[in-house]
Amino acid sequence: MKPLGRIVATAGVAIIVAFGAVCGWLYFYTADLPSIAELDRCNPIAASEIQIGAGSLAHVVPSDLLGKYVVNALLAAEGQAEARGPIRATIANLLSGVQPARMYLWQIARGLVPNGHGVRRQTIELRLAEQIQRHFEQRQVLTIYVNRVYFGEGAYGVGAYGVEDASMRYFGKNAADLSLDEAALVVGLIRSPGRNSPVEHPDRAVQRRNWVIGQMISQGSVSSEDGKRAKESPLIVKQVANSEATYDFNRCALRLSRHGSPTNRTSPRATGGESHEAESCYRL
Repeated sequence: MKPLGRIVATAGVAIIVAFGAVCGWLYFYTADLPSIAELDRCNPIAASEIQIGAGSLAHVVPSDLLGKYVVNALLAAEGQAEARGPIRATIANLLSGVQPARMYLWQIARGLVPNGHGVRRQTIELRLAEQIQRHFEQRQVLTIYVNRVYFGEGAYGVGAYGVEDASMRYFGKNAADLSLDEAALVVGLIRSPGRNSPVEHPDRAVQRRNWVIGQMISQGSVSSEDGKRAKESPLIVKQVANSEATYDFNRCALRLSRHGSPTNRTSPRATGGESHEAESCYRL
């Protein structure tokens, strides 16, 4: 073997040994992984309640109760599920210099790690993501994700965690009953719940909803005709969790309603009763 060849071979072996040593060190450094057992509660066989935080309840649903549009809207808004394993995908992305994809497995794993930062936390999250992939099928992973992710404004006294509570919070219906435009709006909240809130920022919510629908059309999960009709649908959402009143953003300016009594948010309510304009904006 030529001297140059021996040098290259030796360097290659040294790199492999060093890489193996680093991986072994990281493995033992992160030996105490959080349990993934609690994820089974977010992949139920029937609709159920689970406890989150300090005594608060969240409602989770099985895959077959996610409705016709939720999963396709999720894949359109947040990206397709990564087919490769988390570790393999991460190494391939690092070697190729490609920005890592938004992996649902990693997002779920991140929610299981209570504290820490830096390389150790990232390694724990990566190993947890690998465990989750081995334990659950892809459809189950997506179900767990939508049952755990934060959708914004309060339901049951806390933030709306999970698509079922978000559906009830904003539309007063189960996730299984969401129409195309409603599913696109709810899923569109995931990336930025506050910025795209249909209550606080209805114009942004409509823009985000219509973008998600456009992505669904591009991916072939809905037809152009259905997508066009969904984009033209009025934005009608519940104003507060304990209210039966809703408002139609396409018909009037944003107003607030509590217990079925509309209130103009930008100007005082008229003395002696509601204005006809305010009444025309609400559907009870």
